[in-house]
Amino acid sequence: MNHQEKQASNEDLDETQIKVWETLNGPAYHKWPLSTCYLGAIRVIYNQNNPDRYVQAAHSLRELFEKLSWTFSENVYKQPEFNFKQNKKDCLIRLNKDKERYSNGWEQQTIDTDLSITLDLLSLFLNEPNRPSRMDRIMIAFQNNPAWFKDSSPKEFKNIWNRLESVSHHSSVVESECKVLLEDCDKFLYTLLISDTDEEQDNIKT
Repeated sequence: MNHQEKQASNEDLDETQIKVWETLNGPAYHKWPLSTCYLGAIRVIYNQNNPDRYVQAAHSLRELFEKLSWTFSENVYKQPEFNFKQNKKDCLIRLNKDKERYSNGWEQQTIDTDLSITLDLLSLFLNEPNRPSRMDRIMIAFQNNPAWFKDSSPKEFKNIWNRLESVSHHSSVVESECKVLLEDCDKFLYTLLISDTDEEQDNIKT
């Protein structure tokens, strides 16, 4: 097997990783390249010549968790990303134009269509901090999976996500801690994706 073939196979994965990879590679998850993302995170760690391998693996796993949540809730990924900088610029431009039209002051003036649009944009801009974070949106989607409430899944996911975020931002890249984190990701994905029924069927086959 050459290097390219190995990169696309499940060779050298442990039993937990193989089961997760096979599940992500199944028809239920073909809409997004989840198995590739997962295998890529594992493969990059094997590259001892890459000093940034744990950071890159953390980025891949964060993307994996987010796109995996989209398979559980169709409404999550349809929510458009909020461009804070662009919306701030748009609000300021519109507000300055409105001030020119209302040069004699606002008191007892009628709110016209343009000003109404400006006020709506300001409302959207000021309420943006109240929108669920990326982690919260993923957690909301995962609640559609029965395994989410098994044991301490929400608490466990928060812990894993915060650690992935820290590593991906180069805030904490201690090798021993990164290895434990990746093992925790494997175990969490296994619990989330592999049902007890699947495990029982596998035991019967063996």
